[in-house]
Amino acid sequence: SLSQKVIDRYERRWAKGSIFYRRFIRGEWCLAEGRVFPFFDETSGYVVDQVPANFIEFLVGLDYGISNPFIASLWGLSGGVWYILKEFYWDSIKEKHQKSNPDYIEDMARLINWNGKPVFPKKILVPPEENGFIRDLTRAGQTRRNICGVHPADNAIMPGIEDVTTLLSLGKCKIYRPNCPVTIRSLNELLWDPKAQAQGKDMYLKGGSGAPDHGCDCSRYASRYAAKVLRQMGQIL
Repeated sequence: SLSQKVIDRYERRWAKGSIFYRRFIRGEWCLAEGRVFPFFDETSGYVVDQVPANFIEFLVGLDYGISNPFIASLWGLSGGVWYILKEFYWDSIKEKHQKSNPDYIEDMARLINWNGKPVFPKKILVPPEENGFIRDLTRAGQTRRNICGVHPADNAIMPGIEDVTTLLSLGKCKIYRPNCPVTIRSLNELLWDPKAQAQGKDMYLKGGSGAPDHGCDCSRYASRYAAKVLRQMGQIL
């Protein structure tokens, strides 16, 4: 059994209602069902209307899509807290227009700015299977200085969901409301997949146009690196 001190530490790490809290703190033998982030709402401090003036590090996560939606978000680190500052979202079915890689590169170059100036992210994390976009982004960085640090993202599903849960639960990730409507909606709406559960797998529902998994995948990729940085700083376990 765990000591009360360890239990308290993990209770802070995993919000009540999350699958990790229910399984590892309460000891429930439970299915992953309903909302993936049941604790998340816009009134409990996860979403903010103001952000700091300065950031010591920037990060970009993205989920790539041509027929499916494309979403990228710019994160900034200040005072031991990551802020999701802004997002770019393109749903080609809704917009009735498909973009190409050169189009997306221009969108990324516009996204990676803050307070009217280019910023230089430590990482731009791209789904690891998107070799073509990784190649094109890397080449674009030769002429666009703010497109830098292009790397394949860590696509581990449950560890990524755990990192999103941990960062939000500990107040180490906050979302800037004016600029991030899709990120907020995605965290609110993502659901576990009951068919996957019937096969003994923890997986969320995947979809196409308008589905929340694209925004959450973007956050999941970024959270894997963001949590690693905070662990190195001694901010989280």
